[in-house]
Amino acid sequence: MDVALFFNGETYTGDVLVVAGALGTDDSLETAVFLSLFSDRRADAGDELPPGETWRRGYALEGVGGVEGDRFGSKFWLRRRLKQTEETRLLIEQDARDALAWLIEDAVAKEVQVEASWVRMEALGLVVRVVRPDGRKETHRWQIPWNAQAEKRS
Repeated sequence: MDVALFFNGETYTGDVLVVAGALGTDDSLETAVFLSLFSDRRADAGDELPPGETWRRGYALEGVGGVEGDRFGSKFWLRRRLKQTEETRLLIEQDARDALAWLIEDAVAKEVQVEASWVRMEALGLVVRVVRPDGRKETHRWQIPWNAQAEKRS
């Protein structure tokens, strides 16, 4: 059982789920998938940072597990200012696959599929399908606000 998290698509934030005054729990992989996708992975030396940024970010506990080169999170933060194009959609899908690869490497999942789509103007849809080692299937969906122009002004 994990503490359940939820995603607020309007504010692009997540928080713990509280049910009747107690922390909500969940036996799915939604929390692990959520944290993997929506935590900022450290930018590589070759990654172009958004204009005005110098911080390469990264998950604070990277490297603590003792696995050389072990990374956590996604590079979605590097894409927030990109236009709604097919190239951007493909980058997001690859970023999501990279962020979720550990599920297969650590035998938490047998299979992970990712599908990103522009569901409407200024909204990216993300669907993650996970097959667990025992065959159970999970599908997780998010709609992410996408306004490259707003990001540039802020």
